[in-house]
Amino acid sequence: MTFVSHNNENKSQPTAIPSGWSFACQRRPGAERVRVVASPAAQALTPPEWHTVLDRAGYLTVPFDAQQEASVWIPADQCFECTVDELIQTGIMPPPLPSFSGNAIMDASTHRHCLEQMMAQIDKNHLTKVILSRILPHPATIDQAADIYHRLCAAYPQACVYWFYTPRSGMWMGATPELLLRGHRHDYQTVALAGTRSSDVPPSHPWNAKELEEQALVSRFIHGILGHHAVDDLQVKGPFTAGAGSISHLKTEFTFTHRPSAQGLARLLADLHPTPAVCGLPKHEALAAIHAIEPHQRHFYGGFQGETGHDRREFYVTIRCMQHFSDQALIYVGGGITRDSVAEDEWTETELKARTLLAVLKNM
Repeated sequence: MTFVSHNNENKSQPTAIPSGWSFACQRRPGAERVRVVASPAAQALTPPEWHTVLDRAGYLTVPFDAQQEASVWIPADQCFECTVDELIQTGIMPPPLPSFSGNAIMDASTHRHCLEQMMAQIDKNHLTKVILSRILPHPATIDQAADIYHRLCAAYPQACVYWFYTPRSGMWMGATPELLLRGHRHDYQTVALAGTRSSDVPPSHPWNAKELEEQALVSRFIHGILGHHAVDDLQVKGPFTAGAGSISHLKTEFTFTHRPSAQGLARLLADLHPTPAVCGLPKHEALAAIHAIEPHQRHFYGGFQGETGHDRREFYVTIRCMQHFSDQALIYVGGGITRDSVAEDEWTETELKARTLLAVLKNM
């Protein structure tokens, strides 16, 4: 594995990322190699400032509510590409992390109470859908982080498997099936991902009405955003069944051409984020309900992250994720609440979404 500067890919010697440096690792869906960027410093940004880094080599991490919590950009002062095994062998020195001291862990009773509150908000404020999330803790030490990342890559070969750390954001890791936006030159792609069931159900089995409507809501939202940005040559494929570990989703792909400036691209990202699949509809009203009802802060769960630069604009929604502390990993999972939601079914959905991540953490 060669550790290189972004602009000179043949002259640097292999080395580990020093402890305390900001870094981000991303293995894209179906890829065999991991892209890594690292820097001794990272830059805090608000959404109006995103455009200043989109053409620069680095890695952008955006929280769920980018209006209330800063985004963080890691410049690619050092950058390399390697296999997962090479990454583990060369090593990332563990950064200093605090111990977990939170108390916002939901049991089934608390989850039901929050769900009932959200359903009341849906009726009161004419919401279509709101996402309710929960946190599951599991013992894990910082020294196990590299092995956990290795297991995630093996367990999710068709997901974007990511791992990032900055002193401001802390350490996050996960395997997301949800693309927010991918672009090369003028060709772009995004997806609508909603509806969840066990992967044990055969792909040919019909989806139920609630799941189909959840997916349709996200698709209509994306149609509206792309129409507002006047994209060209829009093509839509789906919905179809897409596997993601122990669960399957309904997925619709949107491809289009677009020629935005850096400011225009930043506005498109801001309009797409947070997606209805992690927030709800209408977006601002759903966001207010989440802040009022959920007993925890989501931080970077439900945000997005990915590489920046002229040739590397590819951002994924930060789901199927865990936040690392010195002694715990917190798994974040969520599900869409509508007027037709049943508490037991919604709880089971979060259990399904957590299953593969929990399996990765067990027997470390």
